Amino acid sequence: MANERGATLLFESANESQNKENPQYQVEQVKKMIDQGAKSVIVVFQALKGKEGDTAKQEILEYAKAKDVTIIAARRPADKSLHTRFANVISVASSAEEAGAYQGKMVIDQWTKHPEWDLNADGKMQFMILQGDKKNKKMDVRTQFVMRTLTGSEIGDKLERIPMTADEETNTERGKAKDIVANWIKTGKIKKMEVIIGNTDDLVLGALDAFKEANEKPLPLFGMNAIDEAQEAVKNGEMAGTVLQDVVGQSKISYQIAENIALGKSPSDGIDIPFTGGTTVNVPYAIIVKDI
Repeated sequence: MANERGATLLFESANESQNKENPQYQVEQVKKMIDQGAKSVIVVFQALKGKEGDTAKQEILEYAKAKDVTIIAARRPADKSLHTRFANVISVASSAEEAGAYQGKMVIDQWTKHPEWDLNADGKMQFMILQGDKKNKKMDVRTQFVMRTLTGSEIGDKLERIPMTADEETNTERGKAKDIVANWIKTGKIKKMEVIIGNTDDLVLGALDAFKEANEKPLPLFGMNAIDEAQEAVKNGEMAGTVLQDVVGQSKISYQIAENIALGKSPSDGIDIPFTGGTTVNVPYAIIVKDI
């Protein structure tokens, strides 16, 4: 059915079957919509991982290119290599670089507002980063930009990052983070820290679990992703803050681009956020802290 602007929406549910075990499911769905006459298709490439996923992405883009159809990659940007090889892909997402920068700014702002967090009164912020899986490029980039933002700020010369030992390296599991922080509490290592920054909310919530189990007051904890439990923890004062990826805004912009193309308009028509390189829209993050 066409909307009031003359665009027709086709919808296919992935039914939880678009993952690496069955990437062709999503390929066939996209082909079906293209064969039904779609001029643009919004696709979530996020679950297409590994070699099979890469092959599926390429097959989708090649089929769309042959039919003069634009693919809008939503939630996660398409790989740079795909943007280089295919002119018919537009990414609507939020960059890992920006996520790290926002988290860094949040930490700086809150540390400045709370001088009581300087537990040893040395004028420096002693902090630990629960990075997560170091093999995950997005998490590694987030950490880099958190550090870049912190060190380039007005408190840049008042920082002391406490490194993790090899056996403290975390994946993205909440339970693993809990065990690590519980050991810090048990051994007294936690007394060297004043702030804990996590690459995901799950890692920080794991740290919070450890503090609760030990009946200890948690240090200021900063997360990422703004999952419901983390937002509730911020509201309750158990976490200092988290960073929200605006998936609603991403969805609205993805739809607007798709509709613009279907109606023969410029993809950027009515969209205030500039297109990076003409192919990518980075939707801003939002900072969530209790006193904002």
